[in-house]
Amino acid sequence: MRSDLLNLFANFAAGSKATQDSIASKGGLETIMSQTYIDTNNPLQREYSVFALRNLCRNNPGIQKSISEIQFQEVANTSDLAEMGLRAAHKGGANGMEGKKSKIKLEFVKDTKIREEMVERQLLEIEALKAMYPDEMTILTLPSSQKRTPASFSLTLPIQDRNLIIDFSLPLTYPSSPPALKLRYLNSPRTSELEAVNQILKTEVKKRVSGEECLMELISFITTDLFPKRLVGSTVDGKQEGGEEKNLGWVGGRLVRIDHMNDAKGYQKL
Repeated sequence: MRSDLLNLFANFAAGSKATQDSIASKGGLETIMSQTYIDTNNPLQREYSVFALRNLCRNNPGIQKSISEIQFQEVANTSDLAEMGLRAAHKGGANGMEGKKSKIKLEFVKDTKIREEMVERQLLEIEALKAMYPDEMTILTLPSSQKRTPASFSLTLPIQDRNLIIDFSLPLTYPSSPPALKLRYLNSPRTSELEAVNQILKTEVKKRVSGEECLMELISFITTDLFPKRLVGSTVDGKQEGGEEKNLGWVGGRLVRIDHMNDAKGYQKL
C-alpha cells in the first residue's frame, strides 16, 4: 500500500510544477524523504521514494533549494538495530553533518551493566510466560548480553478452529526498546491473511513502550481485543445462554459470529 502511494506521488509530480509545489507545501517532501529505507513489508518503497524525489526536484529550483538547506538534527535508532544490541551515533562535526570528520557510526551498547539488567528482566518475564503457557510456548533463543543474542520465542493459541501463532523477538534493550510481535496462522500458506491485524498490533506495541515489561498486556490485547471471545449457545430474549466460549476470529476488518445459519436471530454483529 505504501509503495503504491509513493508511486502515485512520483507520477503526479512528473512534469507538473504546480503539483510539485502543492506536494511540497503540504509536507509531502519530508514525508517522502522519510520513506527512503528498506521495508520488507513494502517492496520497492525505497525505490519509489527516490523516484518521487527525483520527479519533485526536476525543473523545480525551489524544491532543490529546500532539500539542500536541510540540516542534520539527530541519528534515529531503530528497533532493528536495538535487536542486535547496536546503536547509531554521530561522531564529530559540531554543525550537523558538515566537516570532513563528521561520521555516522554503528557501535555496540557500551553499558554492559544496563544490558545485563535488561537481559535479566527479560529472562524473568520469559520464565513467567513459560509457567503460564507450558505447552503453548516454544523458546527458540534466550537472551545473552555476552553473546549479544536477542530472545525469540513463539506462543500457539487456539483461535476458533485454527491455531494462531504469536512470534516474539526481544531486542537486548527491551523493555526500554519495543518488542517485535507478529501474528500468523499455523500451516497457513497465505502470508497476507493477517496483514491488517499485524498493523493494528504494531501500533499497539508502540503505545505500550514505557520502560516496563508489556508482553502479558500485549497477549491480553491480542486475545481480548483482536480476537474476542463470546459464549456460543442458544439465544433467548437477546441474551446468550449456555454453551462453550469460542474465539470469533478476524474477518476482513470486521468481527462477526454466526450461530444458526437458518435463523436470522442467530446473526450477531460486533
